[in-house]
Amino acid sequence: MPGTARAPKRRPHAPAKQPEHPATVLAIKMHVPMDETEALLRALVLAAHGMAEHGNDDAHMVLFLAREASERYHDISEAWIDLLQIARA
Repeated sequence: MPGTARAPKRRPHAPAKQPEHPATVLAIKMHVPMDETEALLRALVLAAHGMAEHGNDDAHMVLFLAREASERYHDISEAWIDLLQIARA
């Protein structure tokens, strides 16, 4: 019996994607640099502790600056979370 021709299957169309909110795009771009910044600040604190153990007089200043920067980073991180919540709304 000869083969029968079949109509090609129709592929379903993906629903139209809504453009992402600009705040969402910005928050995604910020994610990796923020994670890297947090890791760098922790490394700086550890380096300051190591400097202090070896008697380096500048260790206290490095530690002070690292802690100040960490506090400011924390404020930025909270604002970033607020930005994500606004973008999701």
